[in-house]
Amino acid sequence: MPFSRKLQWLAQDHVKVIENSNKLDVIDTEAAIQRHTCKHCAVHMYGRIEITGHLFYGLDFIHSELSDAKAWPAVEFATFMYSIIEAGTDPRDMDAIRSRLTALGIPAYDCLSPALMDAISTHIYKSNKT
Repeated sequence: MPFSRKLQWLAQDHVKVIENSNKLDVIDTEAAIQRHTCKHCAVHMYGRIEITGHLFYGLDFIHSELSDAKAWPAVEFATFMYSIIEAGTDPRDMDAIRSRLTALGIPAYDCLSPALMDAISTHIYKSNKT
């Protein structure tokens, strides 16, 4: 399985909101990842990289666990855990949430997953070699 598929990234030209796009809003228009969330419940639906010089420009990070389609790979990690606090989760609940994710076999990260960090480091290394 290709690296990008395991992380559930898709090229922006392959991601399209087909229903209820009027319910989505970007949390922070200045952030590298434009996190599109539901205006009503604050669920993070997908993140788009809009900065042309960014390593991951042209990719969307999608939440396939929100889909009932069977073709998606299993969720392999949970990242940006702080975003659920931004959506209203009590910070005191975070240990229990992380523990539950771990029990389900889904590691939780408060920054980027090891695979994403490896991709960033590889890109920096190759950029510095030239």
